[in-house]
Amino acid sequence: MIDNRTVMESGSCIECGAKGIDGFSCYELFGFPLVWEHRDPALYALHFWLVSCYMLQHPSNYTEEGYPLPNNVRSRKSKFWSMTIEDIYLGGETNAIANIIKWKEQIRCELK
Repeated sequence: MIDNRTVMESGSCIECGAKGIDGFSCYELFGFPLVWEHRDPALYALHFWLVSCYMLQHPSNYTEEGYPLPNNVRSRKSKFWSMTIEDIYLGGETNAIANIIKWKEQIRCELK
């Protein structure tokens, strides 16, 4: 499946490994916390971290090498991440703040 930002193969994002859930691709899952943050100022305060975490896990969309290229010719490399947008979605709106903070810390550890 190809949407405007993500390539899903065998039900998972080929870049971050997030599983498609409820018929949504990785990129579509990312849309949920973006909506949730508009109802909760404390969650909105973490917008930078939400977007940054997602971007770091999808360099084909957000790096100089990837962004100018059409979606279907971008180079995508798989990387195992211990936490992805899948975890934020599955945790739901009530756990989003704690999960985004945890996601940020996990990525920091994994990039060292």
